[in-house]
Amino acid sequence: MRSRKAVILAHAFAALVLLASPAHAVFRAYVAADGNDANPCTLTSPCRLLPAALTAVDSGGEIWMLDSANYNTAQVDITKSVTILAVPGAVGSVVATGGVSASALYMNAAGISVTLRNLVVVQLGTSLAGAYMTNGSQLTIQSCDFSGLDGGGGAVYMGAATGVLTINDSIVRGAAYGVAITAGGTLAMDRTRLENNNIGVVVNNSRATLNESFFAGNNIGVYVTAQGGNSATATIRNSAIAGRGSSGSGINLQTVAIGDSGFVNLVNSSITHVSAGIHTIGVAGATTTLLLDGNSITDNVFPITFTGPAPTVLTRQNNTVRHNAGGDSIGTFTPVSPQ
Repeated sequence: MRSRKAVILAHAFAALVLLASPAHAVFRAYVAADGNDANPCTLTSPCRLLPAALTAVDSGGEIWMLDSANYNTAQVDITKSVTILAVPGAVGSVVATGGVSASALYMNAAGISVTLRNLVVVQLGTSLAGAYMTNGSQLTIQSCDFSGLDGGGGAVYMGAATGVLTINDSIVRGAAYGVAITAGGTLAMDRTRLENNNIGVVVNNSRATLNESFFAGNNIGVYVTAQGGNSATATIRNSAIAGRGSSGSGINLQTVAIGDSGFVNLVNSSITHVSAGIHTIGVAGATTTLLLDGNSITDNVFPITFTGPAPTVLTRQNNTVRHNAGGDSIGTFTPVSPQ
């Protein structure tokens, strides 16, 4: 009969083997064009598709796409914190193919933080959205390309209450909505191009800071809307909005009901070649305010138009308003001192 010590050692060895087995979650999982989902998703034995890698990886871990390929066949459900990235030089593709109620990447789990880096997200057929978060803490998008996502959710959608959406150095084109944030969330976007979307960025009952970004050929560049007694604010800084000619608007600012508050702070930016540089839509009892500081609003049909009560327009008195076909007046404004 084996001694008690021998039994304990045998059990310890079995536990170590179990922990080291392929079924144990790992910090970094790998997928590759020649991978197999029966593999343990290691560097030497990568998986083929994202769902298998998401099963293998620890919460808070990383999934690396090792070469150029598509890495999904249906909607990818993300229920843990994770970073998904393609290695430099690889085209890591994720395709929205699941129909009008499905997205390429779907995130709906409380508290998760997801980062997407160096990915290409496209649509084949119909879909809801590219990256769609309805519950979670944070979605970060770095150096990604979203193209042709014309479904109801657009290219990137953050609908998690108080969620944080961060987008850097990316391209979003050909979408119904390029980027949309709702439900009291916060958007920070830097050095990003939004091209040929119906609406470039939607800010609904939320806050956004858009910096050093370029809006080209969108029907509406930025749409800020407050409703249900809530507020919506956007600061657009060091950016350029260029429209499709004489249609659409550079910025729309809307308040829907009494008690709503909408605010746009436009700083060191330009708006050209749209019907209305800025268009506001308001109702009595709501607050609709623009602050203009160091901007160029030129070569549009009108610089500022409004539906409903006129907005409050605050100006640092350093804006250039020229060559607008319908005249260069921006209406009644309130000068404010530089700070």
